[in-house]
Amino acid sequence: MAAGDSESVDHFVELELSLSQVKAIFVLAQAPDPLPIHALAERMRLSVAATGRTVDLLVTAGLAERRENPADRRVKLVTITQAGLDATEAHIEAKKNAMRAQIGRLDAAEADRLHDALIPLLRCSPLEQELSA
Repeated sequence: MAAGDSESVDHFVELELSLSQVKAIFVLAQAPDPLPIHALAERMRLSVAATGRTVDLLVTAGLAERRENPADRRVKLVTITQAGLDATEAHIEAKKNAMRAQIGRLDAAEADRLHDALIPLLRCSPLEQELSA
C-alpha cells in the first residue's frame, strides 16, 4: 500500500468505519438535501436493510442524523452531521497532501510529462464540462 493510501485509510480506521460507512458518509456529504434511507441505499447499491444498519452505526458515531419525514412518518431521512463533514474533509485533505508529496518527488521532466498527460483527462472531466457550459 502506498504511503498516501495508508494515511487516508488510517483516518477512517481511527474512526472505526467500514467501507460501507465511508461510502455512505461521502454520499451524504454530496447530497444537497436529507436523503430517505431507500434513496441512500440506491446510491450505495446496497439493500435498504444493509443501508439502515450502516446508518444506525453512523448515527451512533455522531456522523449522521436520522429523523422522520414530516410528510410521511414511515420514511426516515438521513443527513450528515458537522462531524461527518469534518471526517470527509479530513480524508480529502489527507489525499491531497499525499498527492502533493508524491508529485513533489518528481523531477522537472517527470512533472512536465505528468502535466501533459493530465490535460486531456481534465478536459473531459465533469467539472471542466460544467465550467465550459
